[in-house]
Amino acid sequence: TMTLSTGGITSTDSDGNYSFTVSPGWSGTVTPSKIGYTSFTPTSESYSNVTATQHNQNYRGSTWVYISGYVKASDSTAISPVTITLSTGSYITTDSSGHYSVSVSYGWSGTVTQSKSGYTFTPTSKSYTNVTADQADQNYTGSTIPYTIAGNVWDLSGFFGTRGSISGVTMTLSTGGTTTTDSSGNYSFTVSAGWSGTVTSSKSGYTFTPTSKSYTNVTATQHNQDYMATESTASPGDVNGSGGTPDLTDAILALQILAGLNPSNVFVSADVNSNNKIGLEEVIYILQKVAELRPSGT
Repeated sequence: TMTLSTGGITSTDSDGNYSFTVSPGWSGTVTPSKIGYTSFTPTSESYSNVTATQHNQNYRGSTWVYISGYVKASDSTAISPVTITLSTGSYITTDSSGHYSVSVSYGWSGTVTQSKSGYTFTPTSKSYTNVTADQADQNYTGSTIPYTIAGNVWDLSGFFGTRGSISGVTMTLSTGGTTTTDSSGNYSFTVSAGWSGTVTSSKSGYTFTPTSKSYTNVTATQHNQDYMATESTASPGDVNGSGGTPDLTDAILALQILAGLNPSNVFVSADVNSNNKIGLEEVIYILQKVAELRPSGT
C-alpha cells in the first residue's frame, strides 16, 4: 500500500509497480506499507512543489526482523565468542563487545540458545512465537563453570609399610588460596574454567613427590592428583617424630599400626631394624625404652 500524506492510496501491481497522479505544485510524503514486511528503504519519500513527473521512485521492502542483545558476565564484562544458535538451524557468534544480532523471517517462531565451552548461561535459552518486530535487549548472563582439582597425599606409614594417609598437608595454588589435607589425606580445590597455575604441597618434616603440579587451561575436573610424602628421618622408636625419647605415645601408634588402624602422621624411619616398617619389634623396643630396660644409646 502506497499512501499520500495528503490523502489517497494505491497498491503495487503484480510487478511491484505503482503510480500516483498529483496536481502541479503538490507537496507531501509517500509512505509504503505491507503486512508481513518489517521495513522499507527508504521508509518514505518527501516532495515539495512537484512541477514534473517523478520516475523511479523506488522502495526496497524487507521481511526480516532482528533478534539482538548482549552476552556478558555478572560484572558486565563481555563474553566472546559465544555461539548463538537458532532452533531452525543457523547460528552466529558474539563480537568482542559481547553483542549479537541475528535475522529471522517475519512471523518466525523458534528458540535461541547460546553456548561456549566452560560457561553456563542465564537464561539457558529464549523462545519466540510469531516474531513480527525487531527484538532488542535479548541479553544473557554467562558464568564460568567451576572445576575441581582433587587428590590424595600419602606415604608408606600404613600397616607394615603399606600406603598411609598424611593429614594437615598445606596445598597451595599459585594464583592464591590454600587448603589442607583431611584425616584421610584428601584435598580438593575449585578453580574456574580455563584456569592455569600450579599446586604445591608442603608440611614441616616432609618432602613430596612431585613437589608441585602445573596446569594449563583447565576445562575438566582433575581427579587423582596425588602426591607421595617422605618424612624426615626420625630416631629409632620415635614413631610420632617428636624428636624426643620414645614414650607411650609412640608405643600406642605402633600398636595401632599392628592392629591395622592405619594412624596418620607416623614416621616410618623410626623403625629399629631398617626395614622401613613399624611393627612388633618397634613396639618391644619402645616399651623397653619406656621401662628403661635398654642401655642408653641403644
